Amino acid sequence: MSSFREVKNAPNSLNKTGPLPGGHSTLFDALSAEPALAPTIGKLGALLGGDVRTLAHDLAVDFGKLFYGVSGPKTVSPYESAYVSARGILFQEPVGEMNTVIAGLGLSVEDTFTEPSDHLAVELAVMSEMARRQDAAGASGEFAAAAELAAAQRRLLDDHLLVWLPEFRDGCAAQAPDSLYTVAAKSLLGYARQDRDWLEESTG
Repeated sequence: MSSFREVKNAPNSLNKTGPLPGGHSTLFDALSAEPALAPTIGKLGALLGGDVRTLAHDLAVDFGKLFYGVSGPKTVSPYESAYVSARGILFQEPVGEMNTVIAGLGLSVEDTFTEPSDHLAVELAVMSEMARRQDAAGASGEFAAAAELAAAQRRLLDDHLLVWLPEFRDGCAAQAPDSLYTVAAKSLLGYARQDRDWLEESTG
């Protein structure tokens, strides 16, 4: 099976000029046009206008407070299992379910990535890969395959991401309300909901 290496090494067009959708000159501009994402892009742009070393320090502090155990029991977990198991235990059913989804796509998580497959980064990478394949199938006239991939994205949102992202967002907001990570968590949930609505409208 192939791995997520292909997804991770996709070209980075953050500051690349060229023909982007909607006539936007950079990816920053394109993302800013999305209502759910605009707050995060605005926050990031403001932060990048300051001292880079201060920014790196502040982000490291926020990361430790939110995700690295510094806050003890108030640490915000990036694993789905922590939100759907009765006692917040990791490596529960979502791990097996995500492994099945990943294998169904003919993919596997890289050996160098040691986190369980219900980690937020993995679930988002799976969504990204499904969307990429849906676009490719539609462009080549494989409309049945495109519809199935859209349905698979809806299931991933309904059964996984949208189940726990609200609590993830709330946890970030409680610990670091002004952090870039919290703004991004809010944007992520908003965009996931928007994407779910779009998938429903476009495929029925």
